[in-house]
Amino acid sequence: MVVQVAATTPIRVIIVMVFLNEPRIGIGPWQVAKGNWNGCIIRSSIAFAIRVICLKLVLFYPVLEFYSYIRTIGPVRAYLEQVGLAQVQASLKVSAKRQMPSDSSWHFHPEIELVLVTVGHGQALIGDSVGAFQAGDLFITGRNLPHHYVTHETDRVDLLVVQFSSRIFDHLPEFETIRQQLLLAQKGLLFSALPVNIVDQLVELPGLKSIDALFALYGVMHALTTVPSLAVSRLSSATGSHFNRYQVRLQKVLDYINHNMALPISAKTIADQCAMTLPSFSRWFRQTLNTTFSEYLKICRMEQACQYLMTTDLPVNRIGPLVGYETLSHFNRTFKAAKQCSPLAYRKRAVHPD
Repeated sequence: MVVQVAATTPIRVIIVMVFLNEPRIGIGPWQVAKGNWNGCIIRSSIAFAIRVICLKLVLFYPVLEFYSYIRTIGPVRAYLEQVGLAQVQASLKVSAKRQMPSDSSWHFHPEIELVLVTVGHGQALIGDSVGAFQAGDLFITGRNLPHHYVTHETDRVDLLVVQFSSRIFDHLPEFETIRQQLLLAQKGLLFSALPVNIVDQLVELPGLKSIDALFALYGVMHALTTVPSLAVSRLSSATGSHFNRYQVRLQKVLDYINHNMALPISAKTIADQCAMTLPSFSRWFRQTLNTTFSEYLKICRMEQACQYLMTTDLPVNRIGPLVGYETLSHFNRTFKAAKQCSPLAYRKRAVHPD
């Protein structure tokens, strides 16, 4: 493991300069010539003490830095989902599941995953991307890319999950376009408004035998690479390896935001939850998700507000407090800056897209 200690070089440079350079408080020939022995002895003792202290700091400071670094990165454990393809000697696993709020957990796995949302809506967190999902959306997440589908207690969400090894598309030249797409999926892909024939092929997968499901998956992946009219969005700005060290802490942050959306949430509160100082937390959060905590929190709140606008009849003045905005003016101003329209205009456009 390679550890890069935080940059405090200027402090050590100053210490070394003080230690190596002859300070003016030392003994000089002019002092002896004037017979200033008492002053020389006192100044020499002070100079010696300063040098000893500087030497100890030079030797011991890296230890302090390393200890501070270890405390900052926290535990390196991660929630690794055991898909278990090797144990059953299979190339893919197909399952239909109902997502419950308690199941929403930040996790990753070495298998590639397709997730088709068949019923419901919520928030999808793929790497450092946050966005709403709805029925008909298809996500592809690459190897070890952490992902997290957030639902709420009153929502029903049904997912069709296909997990498979990337090796099934190795070697054969006919699969080159699929391999290129899976490289893009290392940062997550979202397909919206899928054609009916692709959705039907995916929905039929759970009822097929293993070999038939494998051939059907080939057909789905081929269709996803050849249909020119598909709406495809790239999601995360980083691949799975970027996030591996921070799974546990990031899960704690996401869970806290999700469960306290209506409450005031500050970076200091989250930092305390993670047992970090505010500067360390802010620096870690920006490095991990490529944005500030306040910006990320605003994105989460705006996406949840969009869900309320699209799926409920709640008036706008009630939606604002549900996502953490106490005043209607603040909510409207923030929403318009994020979505380039008012909440009412967004609802109207979502209900009547034409």
